[in-house]
Order: sequence, then C-alpha cells, then structure tokens
Amino acid sequence: MTADHYLALEDYSVAIPLHREFLQKHPANALAHYHLGFAYGMTGDEMQELHEYQHAIALGLSRWDLFLNTGVAFLASGNLRAATNALQRAVQLDPSQSESH
Repeated sequence: MTADHYLALEDYSVAIPLHREFLQKHPANALAHYHLGFAYGMTGDEMQELHEYQHAIALGLSRWDLFLNTGVAFLASGNLRAATNALQRAVQLDPSQSESH
C-alpha cells in the first residue's frame, strides 16, 4: 500500500490523506485504521489517534503494539483507567514486550 510507504518514511502529511482515501474504499480494514491512528498520533492529533485505534480494535485487530499505543494515547489524554486497561491488554497479548510493562 502506498500509504504505508509514506508512513514508513514518516511523511505523515502524505500518509494521512492516503490512508483516509484507502479507508473510503476499504472501511473494514482494521490495520489501515491502526496505521492512520499512528500517523495522527505522530502529528499530535490525539483525538483522531484514539478514534482510529478504537475503530481498529472494534474491527477485531488484536496486536500488542496497538494496545500499547492506545494506552499511551489514553495516558496522554489523562484517562488513567482506559490507559491501564489498554496496557494490561498489551501485556496479555505479548508479555515479552518490555515496553508494555
């Protein structure tokens, strides 16, 4: 996907609209929602970041790094309960990832 290429290059000004365009055609693509959320987070848009992460989770994406990033975003927004829940889920999914602890 071209959008992921720009995400990898950390060119979020291009990655965000490309992900949004992709999601218009493939709204159930949980990984694309996760990647869009990550791009939003890197630009400081925490509300959109959390919205996309939650969309990815609702679509069934269950990756430790998604829950880690969700937890960090909730922590930054001051929602400690949601942050704790997300980080605990990240640990459950892959206890070997020290970042989640």
